[in-house]
Amino acid sequence: MASARPGYLEPLNQHHDTVETGLDSCTNCHNGEARNFYGRAYAGSGRNFTVIENLDSDGDLRIWSK
Repeated sequence: MASARPGYLEPLNQHHDTVETGLDSCTNCHNGEARNFYGRAYAGSGRNFTVIENLDSDGDLRIWSK
């Protein structure tokens, strides 16, 4: 299992208020060791959650919302 770098997981938790929830996890951006669709979108955006939050980068028909 991949381990998210604190420098990436902490901003995700702060931006989406996911601390101590089921979404406070490396699996938001990783599927095993590889980046998943969301992780690739995040990396491709220059690590900017605002740029990608309205995209359905993983094709599940859901987007992040605050």
